[in-house]
Amino acid sequence: MTLRNSPRANQPIYIVFIYCLFGSLWILFSDWILERLFWNNSQLITQFQTLKGWLFVFLTSVLLYELIRRSQQSLTESNSLLHAIVEGSSDAIFVKDTQGRYLMLNSVSAEILGYSPNAIIGRDDRDFLPPNNAREIQETDREILRKGL
Repeated sequence: MTLRNSPRANQPIYIVFIYCLFGSLWILFSDWILERLFWNNSQLITQFQTLKGWLFVFLTSVLLYELIRRSQQSLTESNSLLHAIVEGSSDAIFVKDTQGRYLMLNSVSAEILGYSPNAIIGRDDRDFLPPNNAREIQETDREILRKGL
């Protein structure tokens, strides 16, 4: 399934690529400009090289901030969409880690277990169900993990 404006799976590579491209172009063109402007004054070139370095740090900080902000915004939007879909379902929906602890669940699942979602997150079925039922569910969960269903 593809969503419009979905976050890039390779977002870190994208950010690094943009940074590397910007940095490379900055070095090439800023050195070229300084050499053309101050070709006969090496002391002035040295002073402007330092200023150019500080300007580079500032500009790349702004660039990285904006790229990361956009990535975070896209992730937040995706999480909100997932939450709306999960909560909008009349079915029990939950996600567990490989140890059987609840990572996410909707209010229908919480209602079935008889606790608030926040009270369930991070705990497993043994905390909510009779021992035989919990053991049976955990065996089913392990089987699902083993088979990859």
